[in-house]
Parts: sequence; structure tokens; C-alpha cells
Amino acid sequence: MKNTLILMKKEVLYAITIACLLVSFLFDKQIALIVAQNRINLINGFMVWVTNFWTTVTIFLLITTVFLWKEKKREWIPPLWFSIGITAAATVLMKIIVSRTRPFEVLALPLIKGVEYTSAAWNTAFPSLHAAAVFSLVPILDKEFPKIKWFWIILAVIISLSRIYTGVHYLSDIIAGALIGIVISNIVIKLEKKYKIFKK
Repeated sequence: MKNTLILMKKEVLYAITIACLLVSFLFDKQIALIVAQNRINLINGFMVWVTNFWTTVTIFLLITTVFLWKEKKREWIPPLWFSIGITAAATVLMKIIVSRTRPFEVLALPLIKGVEYTSAAWNTAFPSLHAAAVFSLVPILDKEFPKIKWFWIILAVIISLSRIYTGVHYLSDIIAGALIGIVISNIVIKLEKKYKIFKK
């Protein structure tokens, strides 16, 4: 009964997220313009630091790995790394297929000083690799450290929103990335529980 309720809860959350994704496509440009026009100088530096991929994902991943190691939950470290790897690969593939131009290019938005951007075939807007990567860690963290899950979720949201703030992603890019990360991570958890892939 408990497992059924958890499954129903996940299905409802997925349905709501997909609905939000579809609606966000309608307002992407307006949201990007509003955010760009209302940037706050005092937090620009923080947002540039947060939005740096290697800084945020590395810190997030290392903290998670240390937590699992310290709390003797080491069996979940390989699934964690596998989850983020598969998520990154799936996201990059989708970026290449969709090839959506980034908002700062479409809307001629000024990039905040310090924001790094590389023009490449895989480095397009949809979906957000940042959001996918950080949210792929949340299900395992939620499973192993439920008492502090909201800390991880808030951190993932801040990292994701920094992408909109700096003008390199639309809201729909973020929602899609988060959804991809969470779905893949939950699949990895389910497979690991059932088949013990990483314990063999």
C-alpha cells in the first residue's frame, strides 16, 4: 500500500511538471525579458559563480559523495555517479537534436560580466544540462537523507534559476532538464533496488 501511494505521488508530480513545461513554452520569452530587465547588481557576482557548471556540479557531486561515504551508504555512490553520467549524455544528445538557440542570442540580452559561453553544436539551450545534472542527484539524496532533502532541492533550484537570470536558458529549458535528471535517477534507483547491478 505504501509503495502504491509513493508511486501515485510520483506520477502526479510528473504530470504537474509536464503541464508546467508545456505552459512555460508560451511564456519563455516574456519571462527571460522580465528577468534580464530586473537584474540586481548586488547578486550578479553570486549568480555568475553559481551558474558556473564545473563549480556547481562538482561541489554538489563531491558533497553528495562525501555524505554517502561518511554515513556508510557507500553502495549508493556508483549509482549516483552512473545516474549523473547517463543524465548528462541524454541531455547533450537532446540538445544536439533540438538545437534551440539561447535566449540572450534570440532576444539580444546582455550577458552578465563573467558568464562563460562556448558556441558548439552540443551547447544549445534545450534542455538545461545544469538543471538535469543537479536534479539527477536529488532522488538518491532524498532516499538516503530525507531529513535534509529540502536543502538539496533548494540548492538545485537556485543553481537552475541562475541559468535564467544570466540569460542563457529559458524557463522551459530548466523544467525539462530537471525532469530528465529526476526521471533517470529514479529509474537507476529502481533498477539498483531490483537487480543490485552495482553490488555484483
